[in-house]
Amino acid sequence: MQDQLNVHKLADPKDAGPLYLQIREYIQRQIADKVYNIGDILPSELEYQKQFNVCRITVRNAINELVINGLVERTRGKGTVVLEKKLTENVSKITSFSQELANRGLEAHTSFVGVTIVRAGPTVSEGLGVGPDDFVLNIRRIRGTREYPIVYADSYFTLDRNLPVDKELYYGSLYTVIQEHCGINWKTELFPHSDIFEAIPADDNQAQILGIDPGMPILKRISKTKDKDGRVFEFAFCYHRGDKFSCSVVF
Repeated sequence: MQDQLNVHKLADPKDAGPLYLQIREYIQRQIADKVYNIGDILPSELEYQKQFNVCRITVRNAINELVINGLVERTRGKGTVVLEKKLTENVSKITSFSQELANRGLEAHTSFVGVTIVRAGPTVSEGLGVGPDDFVLNIRRIRGTREYPIVYADSYFTLDRNLPVDKELYYGSLYTVIQEHCGINWKTELFPHSDIFEAIPADDNQAQILGIDPGMPILKRISKTKDKDGRVFEFAFCYHRGDKFSCSVVF
């Protein structure tokens, strides 16, 4: 710890930006370089104050920035704890879950797949634009890392999309299956149409699926994806762990 807290001279704010942002970036680099790992306690504000030779409010502003960015959490009685960074999905465009995790140095893992043909019913029929008695393909998956699940996805497709019913194909990327079996380039031919988000407490079933305690917050997402002809391609209900997932919107 002593080596980590050697006095560190900050650059002139006129050249390198406000001191608190320089401190924030310094700590971010240490977390990225595994000087501090998930669950570690950061030095106290007083220790940082001495290390950087700044006032306490400057250190506090730097730590507040890290809290806002979801990198650390202030814990009563313990101090500032390094958190695991949440998976953040840009819902303004179609994204691959596997690629999002890969961008963070993680490998996507699917722990469960269920593929069935079911009657649409009133809710799915409205979402897909079919009759309630029409049959549709239902693909259910639990996805995350090998250590923990992140999302339970309950997706519906019309049968004329000709998606395969072999569940073994869906343990990898859904979009790869779509491209290989439907001939649709998801990066250029599929587009977000609508997303409705609702924060809800996990019921017993959702908690068991996602590996959390009942009552913990999850993010329910109801989404529609359309193809280049403006027809709904996928209608889905997704349930994301609130401690592992966040979303962003770019206008």
